[in-house]
Amino acid sequence: RWVRPGSSVLELGAATGYFTEHLHTQGCTVDIVEVDAAAAAEAGRFARRMVVADLDADAWIREIGGARYDTIICADVIEHLRDGEALLARLRPLLADDGELLLPVPNVAHSALIARLLDERFEYGGEGLLDPTHLKLYTWRSLAAALDRAGYAIRAWDATTVAPFETEFRVRSESLDPALRVALARRPHAFVYQWLVRAVAGRDAGIVAPPAVEAGEDLPVRL
Repeated sequence: RWVRPGSSVLELGAATGYFTEHLHTQGCTVDIVEVDAAAAAEAGRFARRMVVADLDADAWIREIGGARYDTIICADVIEHLRDGEALLARLRPLLADDGELLLPVPNVAHSALIARLLDERFEYGGEGLLDPTHLKLYTWRSLAAALDRAGYAIRAWDATTVAPFETEFRVRSESLDPALRVALARRPHAFVYQWLVRAVAGRDAGIVAPPAVEAGEDLPVRL
């Protein structure tokens, strides 16, 4: 909903193009950058221009050819890079005057992960918050700070939520100490699994915090 139909879009990390196809059906003109050549070939069916490149480098920018975009989508990308902040800075000149950067990032401050840490558990593996290909971990504060340093002003936050037992950690709230369970559930962003931020080039007077995100939890019951 943050992408206007008919927009010019740069999509980074397009994978096989499941979102590229959606943008194409919305009348968007899409250029993509993807590190995997086979995946890029699939996504390229729905794109104007396809570039196979490592986003930790900057050679791909020359291949874009000086284009500027209404929207740049960097979905679940910067956590996989050695220097995601450097990428954010490189993207800023590619935005049109009223262009927007859309940036979804996993939230390492999810209450399920905090509960695991309190049990002294922190194991990478599988897909999700602790995907072993994640080189950087973000909370909303560290993400907002990275955007600020890279020259962006945040215009909106959104989030996806997942209850602790529904995460890959399968944390059962009823197994926690009651006081801890209450404390974790009362956090304003307790069940935020992924942050989504809309930003523009510029500076804010201060870091814009996301609002509290309400999310209920269904406790599993064995009958």
